[in-house]
Amino acid sequence: MKHLILKRSFAFSAGLAAVLPCVYFLVSNLLNSELNMPLLWKPIAYIFEDPAKRSIGLNINLIILFGPVVTILLNLPQVVHASIVNQKPHTNLFITIQKFASNWSVIVVAGLCLAAVLFYLLGENCNCL
Repeated sequence: MKHLILKRSFAFSAGLAAVLPCVYFLVSNLLNSELNMPLLWKPIAYIFEDPAKRSIGLNINLIILFGPVVTILLNLPQVVHASIVNQKPHTNLFITIQKFASNWSVIVVAGLCLAAVLFYLLGENCNCL
């Protein structure tokens, strides 16, 4: 018996809304620092560069960090299902993966954002490399 808490379309929309700030931040930061094109960075620069806006910056940082995590948590149960069948001598685990391109695309984008943030944190803060 299937019990879905969220509809697929709502999970996709909510996941997309949660991951877009992280994608925008990563793309604008990459364009600004590496390619010297501050077109996308200028609208958000005052949040990250002005010391008086520290509380807003902290909230934005939490959205950037946890947005992809929320996206994965919302969309992964929509496409991956697990069931356990307990027969006396054996217990079987069945994992079903469904092909919904919209949900998988949001999961992949969120995973790439998390990987980019993780590699940035390691590269910036780890002195062992």
